Amino acid sequence: MKLLRNMSFLLILLLLVGCGKSDPKLKDGSGIVVEFKNSKYNISADELYEKMKEEYGTNLMIEMIDNELLNDIYKTDDAANEYADSQIEMYKQVYGGEQALLTELQNYGYASIEDFKEKSLLLNYKRGLAADDYVRENLTEDEIKEYYEKNVIGDITASHILVKVDVDSSATDDEKKKADEEALKKINEIYEKLEKGEDFHDLAKMYSDDTANAGDGGHLGTFTYGEMESSFEKAALELKVGEYNKEPVKTSYGYHIILKEDEKTKPELKVVREYIIGKLITAKKSADSKIQNKALVELRKKYGIDVKDSSLNSRYENAVNNWLYGE
Repeated sequence: MKLLRNMSFLLILLLLVGCGKSDPKLKDGSGIVVEFKNSKYNISADELYEKMKEEYGTNLMIEMIDNELLNDIYKTDDAANEYADSQIEMYKQVYGGEQALLTELQNYGYASIEDFKEKSLLLNYKRGLAADDYVRENLTEDEIKEYYEKNVIGDITASHILVKVDVDSSATDDEKKKADEEALKKINEIYEKLEKGEDFHDLAKMYSDDTANAGDGGHLGTFTYGEMESSFEKAALELKVGEYNKEPVKTSYGYHIILKEDEKTKPELKVVREYIIGKLITAKKSADSKIQNKALVELRKKYGIDVKDSSLNSRYENAVNNWLYGE
């Protein structure tokens, strides 16, 4: 697993101390940074700058811009520190301890773990916040209302009887078909008992394969949108309180008979508005891998970033086109 490269420290180090014991005068860029005693060739500050600019300049410039903008817009609060610290702990485990991580970071130009936290982890966290705000600002009222109408429901309380399809993942198609038929046969036998008036919860205790709640009569507790598999949720939503579905519902767990025991009134839009916005932000970021790039490009435009160096500007524009339109 590789850490994100950040060349800031390395480049600054080269510029500041790369000249050794006697720093040259660099006002006009012609000062010597590296001298070859047995050769007429020397490396000037201009040459070093142009080479570093060509190889690392675009990424370094973007990191510097984003750090300046994002640190001004988003303060480093407890949530930011908790995120960064959790990432550091994860990296320590990956690399085998704090010292091993520090060695790896120093290979990439970081002076310390704290340096890595400041220059990389907190920057990435704040880039994520910028993406969230970008999506939020571009959400329409129609999108929020549509999500509300389609997806927000009142809390549902239900119980169920589960019959698992008892088959191994390596089973043949014929074996899977046979196991499915046996599960359906068993659940239809339970239906017959229900139709004869036997108590749903007593049958759940006797026949349900959901060991987590069978002893409690199949009681699932309360759930809302997105907490159950879609087929289960849809069936429960369509039931009236006190009813159970007349046809078994198939999920990845097996076949279910669902008893709807209660349903709360659907909350008003204003109550769940922020919840909906959060869900839409997550969905849009998941659906579009370029959302963060779009957000940061727009943010730089908003703050009037103007790259004066023509070669860097050209590379930056090419990078933007690749981020926004590349594969």
